[in-house]
Amino acid sequence: MTPPPSSSNQDNRVLIFAPTGQDAPLIARVLEQAKIAAETCAEFEGVFNEMHCGAGAVILAEEGLNQNALERLAQYLCNQPSWSDFPLILLTVSGHVSSLQRRLLQTQQRLGNVFLLERPVRPETLISTVNGVLRSRQRQYQVRDYLEEKLRSESALRESEKQFRDLANTIPQLAWIARADGYIFWYNERWFDYTGTTPSQMEGWGWTTLPDPDVLPEVMKRWTRAINLGEAFEMTFPLRGADGKFRPFLTLVRPVRDASGRVARWFGTNTDVSTQKRAEEALIRTEKLATAGRLAASVSHEINNPLEAVTNLIYLVETSPRLDEGNRNLLRTAQAELQRVSHITTHSLRFYREPTKAAPMRVSEIIDSVVSLYQGRLRQGGIEVQLQYRDECEYVGFSGELRQVLANLIGNALDAMRPGGRLWLRVHCSRDYATGTPGLRVVVADSGHGISPETRHLVFEPFFTTKESVGTGLGLFVSKELLEKRGGKIAFKSSQRTGHSGTVFSIFLPLNAESASASHSFAGEEQPAGRDVGAA
Repeated sequence: MTPPPSSSNQDNRVLIFAPTGQDAPLIARVLEQAKIAAETCAEFEGVFNEMHCGAGAVILAEEGLNQNALERLAQYLCNQPSWSDFPLILLTVSGHVSSLQRRLLQTQQRLGNVFLLERPVRPETLISTVNGVLRSRQRQYQVRDYLEEKLRSESALRESEKQFRDLANTIPQLAWIARADGYIFWYNERWFDYTGTTPSQMEGWGWTTLPDPDVLPEVMKRWTRAINLGEAFEMTFPLRGADGKFRPFLTLVRPVRDASGRVARWFGTNTDVSTQKRAEEALIRTEKLATAGRLAASVSHEINNPLEAVTNLIYLVETSPRLDEGNRNLLRTAQAELQRVSHITTHSLRFYREPTKAAPMRVSEIIDSVVSLYQGRLRQGGIEVQLQYRDECEYVGFSGELRQVLANLIGNALDAMRPGGRLWLRVHCSRDYATGTPGLRVVVADSGHGISPETRHLVFEPFFTTKESVGTGLGLFVSKELLEKRGGKIAFKSSQRTGHSGTVFSIFLPLNAESASASHSFAGEEQPAGRDVGAA
């Protein structure tokens, strides 16, 4: 008989214990001729040792057994694995029932799978009985192999699930798994971190408490349709966080199908797209600003010619000898206003027309031109401006970029101040605190409400703004990028102390922006938060 591939030869051998006469070698010879592996044991202890190593069946002669041996055998078989029902073939003496047979009958229920063969045994009967026993044992081995394979598969599945959960808990998205009917039974840790909920609150359809109530009906409609059709789901809608705020999430759900093609599971992710949304909105606003800038430049260009003509006409009228002094004063006022309009249009064009090469300039003149653009807001808010240009060095750089940086800083300062505030603008020769590089230091300080300690680390981040719908969140980010691209640096300190609130921005400009390395790292001039700003 050929043993199954999943079992070893030892597992299929037959052990023989017949201590008297020639039964043991005769039985072994008959079995080997029938191609059945057989092995004789001289002692009953040897039977136990070999059974531990593996066997398909045991043939025992009743004269070799006593009560102690039966008890040991019963104990051994009671402890066998659940898949095993080890077969015993007992050779009995014909003609009478011995005391051992009576004890065996009493113990048989504990021994389990026992076959009785009365001697003398015909070879055909012996071979048929042993083959039947081994076939039964093979089926037990198949059950054993199946259970072991199942155990390995379950262990591998648990390990796979653990790896999946570990992976799902490391991704930035919120993730979850649902049954075929949409009942969610698992969420990753990020879901609970964001929502502040518990597994018992979220199990099943508990997630429906989190979307914006205004869009929940549409979400449910589309999700139900996806479940019924077995189709992927994709939708962006707001989810409430643990802080009570709603943020937009891109929700993607994909069906997981079994071998027959039916949906067995749904795997879903929710990706926070609030930053992307802000970027899109900022891009739209930036494009609008760029369009407005091009329009302003075009308008400024078109205004210049008629503006010059009107200025000349007023000059001619003013020189007329027939004009009385009162009207002459009115014309002088009109001419001054026209000069102011001309100044504004000229500087508007300078914002748009950026030179391609660095040029020498006086930074104080750039500051003056930017301040002139804000004269209306300064007068309206009663803002006092203090200018201090001390030991100014000539700066070689890009006037348009510097004008953009200063316009942003001064505009932010005006936004932060109440009527009657003060604005300080200073320029003086200096050196880089970290490298000793010579250059200019420009200081823009205000007496506004200051920047909160919680948001100071976000000041130079893109899309961060405290101006709600008015700001793009790009001003200081772009300013820092422009300065560092030319080897410059920017730092700030701020205070919100009552009576001493305000913010100071300090800019360092290398004397030659064109030759300065754009890779200079920011050495970090930011001062400890919460210190008094004073008069800078």
